Amino acid sequence: MGKNFAEEGAIEDSEDIFYLTVEEVLGFVAGSSVNKNLQWLVDERKKTEATYEATQPADRIRTQGTTYLNTVPPRYPAHLRVPAMDGSLEGVGCSAGVVTAEAVVVNDPKTVKNIEGKILIAQMTDPGWVFLMISAAGLVVEKGSLLSHTAIIGRELGVPTVVGLPSATVRIKTGDIIKVNGQTGIVEMVKPANSEDA
Repeated sequence: MGKNFAEEGAIEDSEDIFYLTVEEVLGFVAGSSVNKNLQWLVDERKKTEATYEATQPADRIRTQGTTYLNTVPPRYPAHLRVPAMDGSLEGVGCSAGVVTAEAVVVNDPKTVKNIEGKILIAQMTDPGWVFLMISAAGLVVEKGSLLSHTAIIGRELGVPTVVGLPSATVRIKTGDIIKVNGQTGIVEMVKPANSEDA
């Protein structure tokens, strides 16, 4: 199809076909396409691709509202943004015990050297996180269930663990002093990191 389009002058190069959707190609063949200038579409998509290639990939992408309108800084309304933790949050308690300590939000385990005596806050964990989990005083993650990796390791280590706590890495900040109850799944703010006596 790309070769045919290039020979007919619809696109400049047969490889340009890969910048078009199946619907656009079939619509052009059938005469029902809303775009008569396929090369313009190809050129626009090549420009977009160039911006992606020049951008460092994000560790994680979080969107709210219309995805294409999410830019830096975000343009979604303030009332849709996740608020900072100011009271208590509830997840799934999966390793009994209560601990009060400083929170450390970790997005990449390779960036953290020592978490001893602190509470690890993460989106999720996998076996590559165990070296951090071993020295943590508690574990809180956004994803997971009673049978998830975090829950199992938490029970094996005997540290208070809460999983399935949405937006934990956004609502809890590094430096916050929090109380984690691994039995009830309740995580409480004791002292925010930005408080005067923190």
